Amino acid sequence: MASTYSTSLKLTLIGDGEQAGTWGSTTNSNLNLVEQALTGVDGIDLTGITTYTLTNFNGTTNEARNAVLLFTGTPASTVTITAPLQNKFYIIKNGTGQTVTMSASGGAISVSIPTGVTAQVYCDATNESGTGTGFYSAQTGSAGNFTVNGNLSVTGAQVNTGNFLAAGVLGAYTSSSYTGGISNGSGVAGTVLNVTAVASGTIFIGQRVTGTGVTSGTLVTGFGTGSGGVGTYTVNTSQLVGAGTILTGAASAIATTPASGDNSVNVATTAFVNTAVTAVTGTLGTMSTQNATAVAITGGTIAGASLYGSTITAGSFVVGSVYTILSLGTTSFTAIGASANTVGITFVATGVGSGTGTAYNYFVGSNSTGAKTISTSTPSGGNDGDIWYQVT
Repeated sequence: MASTYSTSLKLTLIGDGEQAGTWGSTTNSNLNLVEQALTGVDGIDLTGITTYTLTNFNGTTNEARNAVLLFTGTPASTVTITAPLQNKFYIIKNGTGQTVTMSASGGAISVSIPTGVTAQVYCDATNESGTGTGFYSAQTGSAGNFTVNGNLSVTGAQVNTGNFLAAGVLGAYTSSSYTGGISNGSGVAGTVLNVTAVASGTIFIGQRVTGTGVTSGTLVTGFGTGSGGVGTYTVNTSQLVGAGTILTGAASAIATTPASGDNSVNVATTAFVNTAVTAVTGTLGTMSTQNATAVAITGGTIAGASLYGSTITAGSFVVGSVYTILSLGTTSFTAIGASANTVGITFVATGVGSGTGTAYNYFVGSNSTGAKTISTSTPSGGNDGDIWYQVT
């Protein structure tokens, strides 16, 4: 019976009655090949090429049998490595400046390994996965705690379902440039972003999209067939942007801006508050505190605002509110906070007053729905749309 060779490691299988007196040499060779499969490390230079097929010989050393493959050199673009379609585990280090894609001859599934990454992959030659023969990543999760003691860079979507702790620096997304269009998939306005080519960077949920014809404020809100590269995504605004448009993705996600009446802890930035006070121009100061019900901004000036109010008679003044004297009558305004009993003096009421004098109670803003209050008191109560100016 003639010798044959094993499927995965290509070891010599001695036939019955063969190699009398020489079988020991063949057995030793087999043991060396097993050692190569368990411990072998091989470096392969990929300079100037875009495809490479691993050698795969029967009964002697070859590239495909090694446990570790170190790819080096300067290929011009992504390199596709073709390995034999045999069950095998590999550690791959991509030391090139381009993506290395591991594929199997005749296989349907491949794994792309970014530049600078060391990955663990395996070849499924018998479709045990049920999704096709070829290469799969062996690093898709952790059964227990996973500690990062150095830098962590995420180039795809990150979803945390528990606590996330890092002892080093947590890497941020970079900006991206890609080609695509936005429609409903049938040539009219819609919310499907179809990316056909990525020049640089990664597309991620929350990324702001800009480009010719793109509606201001457009954000990526979900993955379709894409998950960072070529494919489809959902955006927040229906629009029609022609296919082939050069688009840019911002480097960081956009924080959710609270709407009027939002009592959550969404970040209410100074810029948001300044915009919300639509009838006022000027410069708001620095945000000092924010919680679920109020935002405190310290400093700044308000200019160009309209003043509105009503005439109040002494005896009805509200302590802490701001008034301007209209008529003196029999009222002593100095007794309730004014610097003088003079028409035109503005003061903060320290009492309700008495007599027949009148004063004007001002508020700042626009003459629209919602209360506008000027007071020395801390803001309290009120309804959506109210504006409270605290005088200190």
